[in-house]
Amino acid sequence: LDYDFNTKHALYQNILYDSVRVAIKLGCNDVIYGRTAMEMKSCVGATAQEMSCYMRHKGPVRNRLIKPLFSYLKPSTWTPRSPFKEVDA
Repeated sequence: LDYDFNTKHALYQNILYDSVRVAIKLGCNDVIYGRTAMEMKSCVGATAQEMSCYMRHKGPVRNRLIKPLFSYLKPSTWTPRSPFKEVDA
């Protein structure tokens, strides 16, 4: 991945815009993006959704070891943005 080329031509953002354009053209109600680059995706109107993760190992001892590891997994902080104009009620 050439980050300089991406920055110069806004490739990632244009891919997001194009996926929204295609979804509108196809009449889709939702476009599901992954969990990376959340701030950039919110710039095209994406909103965060609550997510759950369940994990179980076959070994009971390993199952007990997995639970404390999940306490260290925290979502990254990001600033939600919106491309939509605020409307006064």
